[in-house]
Amino acid sequence: PLSLELAVSRTPLRDALKILAVERLVDLHPNRGATVANPSVAELRDLLRVYSTLEGLAGQMACERAEQDDIDAVHRWQQEMQGAFERRDKLAYFRANQAFHLRIIGASRNASLIEVHGQLNLRLHRVRYLAIMQQKDWTFVSNQHEAIIEALDKRDGALLGRLLVEHFSSAWRALDLLEAQQTTAVAAQA
Repeated sequence: PLSLELAVSRTPLRDALKILAVERLVDLHPNRGATVANPSVAELRDLLRVYSTLEGLAGQMACERAEQDDIDAVHRWQQEMQGAFERRDKLAYFRANQAFHLRIIGASRNASLIEVHGQLNLRLHRVRYLAIMQQKDWTFVSNQHEAIIEALDKRDGALLGRLLVEHFSSAWRALDLLEAQQTTAVAAQA
């Protein structure tokens, strides 16, 4: 059992799984345990629409509320992404990309937005990871990040909000690919 593998008693493990279930990261099955949540493509599309809208709103608010330390940090994460891009290190790129976006979200200084975005970020982590891992031409995404930083530097909230929403086109393409893979798998089983 998992409790032995993790060297914890069953009660705290059960409590942790309940928390993960509330966050919709795992599905609990009475008398059978828990499994990692596997949302449908339709649910992921809905989540991504809300998530990208929150990104846009956070960008607008960051232009109003960001401090220079926030903007400097976003620039540093962009440099990290650029280095990973040049090394063709997709995992390092993904990590820097996550930090880049989360720093913009944090710069909004809106606790409610940060909290909800964080919850959705956990649920969409896999899709965002796949979007980057499947990226064939990174140049387009890299150019988008440059435009995002430029809008933040100019504190052009309307532009930054729009750019952040549009930026998720690669995640939408990853969902299309995931849906095609699921359709192929279902057809193969029939």
